[in-house]
Amino acid sequence: GIRHSRKALDFLAARGATDGAEDPAPHALRLEWYEGLGEVLRVQARYSEAVEAYQSMRAAAEALRATPAQARAWNEIALVQSSQGDNRAAFESTQRAEMLARAEARGTGAAVELARALYLQSQAWSRLGDARAAITLAERALSLVDALGDEGRRVRAECLKSLGMAYHTLGQFAKAEEFKGLSLDIYRELGDRRYVGNLLNSLGETARLLGDYRKAFGRYSEALQIARETGNRNGEILYLSNLGGTRVGLGEYVEAEAELRLTIEMARAAGYVGVSENYRFLAQALLGQGRVVEAGEAALRALELGHEIENQEHVAEAWRVLGLVASRSKSAVEVEGRARDAAACFAESLSIFARIQMEAERARTLRDWASHELACGDPERGRRLREEALDSFRRLGMEPEVERMAAETLRRDER
Repeated sequence: GIRHSRKALDFLAARGATDGAEDPAPHALRLEWYEGLGEVLRVQARYSEAVEAYQSMRAAAEALRATPAQARAWNEIALVQSSQGDNRAAFESTQRAEMLARAEARGTGAAVELARALYLQSQAWSRLGDARAAITLAERALSLVDALGDEGRRVRAECLKSLGMAYHTLGQFAKAEEFKGLSLDIYRELGDRRYVGNLLNSLGETARLLGDYRKAFGRYSEALQIARETGNRNGEILYLSNLGGTRVGLGEYVEAEAELRLTIEMARAAGYVGVSENYRFLAQALLGQGRVVEAGEAALRALELGHEIENQEHVAEAWRVLGLVASRSKSAVEVEGRARDAAACFAESLSIFARIQMEAERARTLRDWASHELACGDPERGRRLREEALDSFRRLGMEPEVERMAAETLRRDER
């Protein structure tokens, strides 16, 4: 635990002071203990303390001239930054790890850390909006793991997950399910419940993006239960937010609002910065309750936070919800000092999703824009947008969304 690790490290420091030496404590022991301490702190969402522990681990590795361990420390720092939602910082840390691992040309340790650096870069690029680069990096990492045998199983699992993340971003859901399922199998074989929960959450993301909210809800619920049973506070924040977003899709707006407000408070207390999506989900939950002004405020906050962490997916999603707010209020929304009507907001969302090749989310923007035009704008444009959205949903195999659009058309015709 944290208390015992700190006590042991304090003992080493005190012994060094008593001996009158600058630091006579065994660096190898310090390295091991700081690494363990950082892991526990990260899981408990104590991010700044975790980074401090890993920086101390890195210092011990430098004293030992242990290059693979230095690379490992940078990869662990990247994991903390990724857990916080700071993907740009995480990418920069993995670049340091990659440089160190490449400098150490021999040994399994260096190869493992190089592969880890590459798959962590892959995951960062998926979140930053370049799925093609993410696939390339994950495949490079996987090729390195092939030579590691049993020692690389855990790294292999993460490489497979990274490929799944990239493919679900591109709307290739069958491939995403396949790679994430293979990753989940490895973690189940390893008996690592915390990472089983992580993969269930990731599979929930694929189901949610596909539009299968019932399946997503089941996967998120299972992941959340595992996080709570294993004391994974970091996972609890993320999985509960995703569960709230899924409740929005199911029309459970009041329950969604309660869960999302809780996750925002938990994230604020932990120093988690990646809450743009939480606010976007919250805006949708408020819209579902007819609270348009509050929804607009939450969507603007989502947009601001999405820009701060350079997450183009979250930025585009925020623009789409701002379009819904403008449509519902029948008036423009002020964004960054400019008045934007619903069509302008939807157009901005569409442009970003096209650029980052998120076809599923692009189709959702087309659908929402079509609904706006059919209800209170240009019906002919609305019909064109609706057909384009429907074509995309069919091409991507998103049957739940095709069925929703058919039901919406039936309701409109009945009116």
